[in-house]
Amino acid sequence: MPEEEGYEISWLALRPGTPVVTTDGRELGKITHVLGDVSKDIFDGIGYRSHLLGQEEMLPQRAVARITTKRVELSLDEAQAKIEGQRYREEQEFRVDPGMKHPHWTRDEDD
Repeated sequence: MPEEEGYEISWLALRPGTPVVTTDGRELGKITHVLGDVSKDIFDGIGYRSHLLGQEEMLPQRAVARITTKRVELSLDEAQAKIEGQRYREEQEFRVDPGMKHPHWTRDEDD
């Protein structure tokens, strides 16, 4: 792996300010937060500040191909990421359970 890509890390080690990069090489923005449950090691997705709109966006875990020390690599191109982000936002608006540990976390708990 080229040095500029960094080495793979856990979602738990992801830091704010890490670039979010699409399969077509575009940087969408920078990480602002991670969605998940640390106590159960459940990674649900990422939140990032968009370079295009300057607003906070979210993407589900299924859109993340790899997390490295240098960037978050998506499994989507820029157009697909826009669509998936909108779909994920709609899921959040209609399925959020107020008892969850994170206001944007949509995973159903088993217990």
